[in-house]
Amino acid sequence: MLEKMEKEFDPEQVIKEFEDLTKNAKRVQTEILSKILKENCEAEYLKNCGLDGKTDPESYSSCVPLVTHKELEPLIQQIADGAPYPILTGKPITTITLSSGTTQGKRKFVPFNDELTETTMQIYRTSFAFRNRCAQAQKVSQPNLWIKPKVQVWSPLLPLVSKFKRDAPLIS
Repeated sequence: MLEKMEKEFDPEQVIKEFEDLTKNAKRVQTEILSKILKENCEAEYLKNCGLDGKTDPESYSSCVPLVTHKELEPLIQQIADGAPYPILTGKPITTITLSSGTTQGKRKFVPFNDELTETTMQIYRTSFAFRNRCAQAQKVSQPNLWIKPKVQVWSPLLPLVSKFKRDAPLIS
């Protein structure tokens, strides 16, 4: 997988795409929020907030409160336990990661669907492209991926240890 990514990865193209998006940030963010709300309108959480299928930023701001992870933990636990219906997202949760535990010293479950996994990978690609822009031009960059040790958890969903850790089981 890494070999394929190295051949396809063009840092200058990634930077250009990012810069194009930031030129129209307000429009892009409004479109993305609308898309997210349309794709997740059947999620229990948004229904309980009273969003009722509305996809505009004003309705979202007035209906959906700012919450902490702790307030979402019961819903995340339902997902980890294998609930078969849309709780936080309209798309199926395919992976649960564990946070690093840097906030309050406690590791937390973080649910991912396929789209969020791809978005996260795009964030990593963009970050890598910008951080290594000069080094890439001089061909001196060496990417380092830090992987936490495996942990044992029970869930019908496998925790994601690393997309790049090949040929190893994901749980102990």
